[in-house]
Amino acid sequence: MVIGKYVDDFWRYCCTLKLYNGLKKGIFMKNLTDTEMIITGHVQRGLSNKAIAKIMNISYHTVKAHLENIYLKLNINNRVTLAVLYTREFE
Repeated sequence: MVIGKYVDDFWRYCCTLKLYNGLKKGIFMKNLTDTEMIITGHVQRGLSNKAIAKIMNISYHTVKAHLENIYLKLNINNRVTLAVLYTREFE
């Protein structure tokens, strides 16, 4: 699949440059791991759990587990709130 190849290449490119590490974690996001930050960025861009799993080459259930951990750490309960927090902190 051609699109999948480009997604994989983009993911490797981001990981190689560690673009997500260039972000200063603000007060809300400081306790998140790098993987959780990447997932949060994908959520903010409107990607579904399945799309995130495909991009990151992890299972759908792993994405759900990471999101549950993120929600607990940030004391929130949905992806819209997560996207708003991310946007306020980094954009």
